[in-house]
Amino acid sequence: MIDEASEATLKSVLASAVGEVVCRLDELQLRDEDFQNIKIQLRALGLIAKSNKARKPTEEKGFWTLTLYGDELMMQLRAIPSARKRPGSQ
Repeated sequence: MIDEASEATLKSVLASAVGEVVCRLDELQLRDEDFQNIKIQLRALGLIAKSNKARKPTEEKGFWTLTLYGDELMMQLRAIPSARKRPGSQ
């Protein structure tokens, strides 16, 4: 979701992540009600927002993107810390 993702893609990725973390299942079906609750939580936390990018009428509706805060938090959580100090750092 670094750029943006459709609602269907977001739901699929969430189901896959939950399956890996919780049950180690290859494929987990995420109920629409649960997906909507997760999406609301991500929005309430300020991590995702609806995409305002112009789309063709034939494209799927409901695209989502990381907020600036969501992108910063992702970088903090996923960045691999450097093993050595950088020049000029204390």
